Amino acid sequence: MADEKKLLLAPNNVYHIFAHAVHENNFFYKDEQKQYFLNRWKEYSNGMFRTYAYCLLSNHFHLCIQVENEEKLIESINLFRAKRKEKRPNQKPYEPVGIVDLPELINKHIGHFLNSYTQSLNKQLDRKGTLVRENFGRIIVHSRDYLKDLICYIHHNPIHHFQVQKYSDWAYSSYNYYAFKEENEFLQKENIIRLFGSIEEFVKYHAHYKEKKQFETIENLVIGYIH
Repeated sequence: MADEKKLLLAPNNVYHIFAHAVHENNFFYKDEQKQYFLNRWKEYSNGMFRTYAYCLLSNHFHLCIQVENEEKLIESINLFRAKRKEKRPNQKPYEPVGIVDLPELINKHIGHFLNSYTQSLNKQLDRKGTLVRENFGRIIVHSRDYLKDLICYIHHNPIHHFQVQKYSDWAYSSYNYYAFKEENEFLQKENIIRLFGSIEEFVKYHAHYKEKKQFETIENLVIGYIH
């Protein structure tokens, strides 16, 4: 697990991304903060990551993402840097982005996103310091079966933490956007629907996952990562 904590995200790979708030802090105290988080993620993920699933709980969050290909990443990073340079004209010019630079820059991009959210929350709460315990977690998705279970694991979090009885009861997960064919501006559903075979099979697989109580398989990996 020590090596996993140093894992640099690579183009085209799929990852489970998660983070837990430090000490007794929360990531989200109000629904408005969850919505702000999603809006910021939409901005930061554009051209960098494809988002397949998410769940936001009070003191942690989970994402399933796929990193874009090298060409799109370089284009997006250069665009992101150009926008930052406009806001900071006295900043030293950036070096050209090369393929070899991408893994470190991908990780930094997620770090910038989390720092941006932390600064916003700190300002609202008049607090200081870091919000994320152990930076952010990242575990590579190594198979189609694991990806299916990961999607279910992410959506099952609110049930596991005894906050709701059904997947559809939790507003701040991606489940309803799949199960009820709701629109979402950044969630890219096509690959996941194809993975399960259909929306009907997606719903059935989740119900079966809940019955089999498989949550601990991935939960133990997450716990081992953050402790």
